[in-house]
Amino acid sequence: AVENLDRFLESVKGHPALYAFFLKDEPSASQFPGLAALKAHLEKKVPGVLNYVNLFPNYANTKQLGTEGEPVRTVAYEAHLRRFMRDFKPRLLSYDHYHFTADGDGSQYFLNLAQVRREALRSGIPFMVIVQACSWTISMRIPTCSELRWLVYTTLAYGAQGISYYVLGYRGHDGAMINLADGSPTPLYYEAKRLNKEFAAIATELQPLRSQAVYHAGTACEGTVALPADSPFRIDPPVPPLKPQNRKPVQGYVVGLFGRGSTATHALVVNLDYRTYAGLGQPRREEFLKPPRRFLIGPGPLERFDVGSSSWIPVGSDRVELRLPPSGALFVRTKPQGR
Repeated sequence: AVENLDRFLESVKGHPALYAFFLKDEPSASQFPGLAALKAHLEKKVPGVLNYVNLFPNYANTKQLGTEGEPVRTVAYEAHLRRFMRDFKPRLLSYDHYHFTADGDGSQYFLNLAQVRREALRSGIPFMVIVQACSWTISMRIPTCSELRWLVYTTLAYGAQGISYYVLGYRGHDGAMINLADGSPTPLYYEAKRLNKEFAAIATELQPLRSQAVYHAGTACEGTVALPADSPFRIDPPVPPLKPQNRKPVQGYVVGLFGRGSTATHALVVNLDYRTYAGLGQPRREEFLKPPRRFLIGPGPLERFDVGSSSWIPVGSDRVELRLPPSGALFVRTKPQGR
């Protein structure tokens, strides 16, 4: 078997299309040592190529994780992450999480983002998320374009440097991005095409920075931290806290702070309501035309990032109005000194 593998490696070694070896999807902890041994062999034979493993989400069970602990979504799952980092030592931390069910939204999405973000920061490596772009069973729904945007931008706000979608198109899967019957693109394909450009533009700006904090204003989901009054970037007027409702969409904003050292210089704000404008509540008809005025206030003069041109545009003050469409985002930074 090793000889066959080595012959294959020699045949692809140096090929310009070779980017990574995909070793395993959703392994249990008992498989980590074997995967680590395979990774060491591949690195010896084909150095410099990424060896990629994708992990379970935090709603997996203990049998799947291969790690004991209660409750599963916190103690056992976080032990699973730590064991993977110790045994496999990845260059990229990846996991999947599918949030949109047929009877509502999941409850552990932000907890999972926080868990993986924390482990990636501790280990000094980037992370990515495989998000939902189809339905494969009657218990899951096909995401809308707005819901796909919600997944992409909330992932960015938590500091992810990569995004992937399940699935482009496969038999037994509904929706997705390609119609299997004729190969034509679906609306989700065109939305992902737009989102990928936006994700890459913003992630490029964030890459030299560190994800310093992630705060929520509005629905208090498990694993989230409320936006403090003394945050360097704050929302005015403040968003009242809301209790999560079972299977109901969250409301409010997520605010991801980034910077060098201990100084937050950049903020990515996402409207968490994927159905309505402005980010909080179900507006009356007249509020679509004139939504409640709410501002993001920074520690100094701000610049706003334009994803279309990948350029920074001066705001002219330390505040900018949060006039965000459903799942919309605002990316700002403090104006660099000397400009």
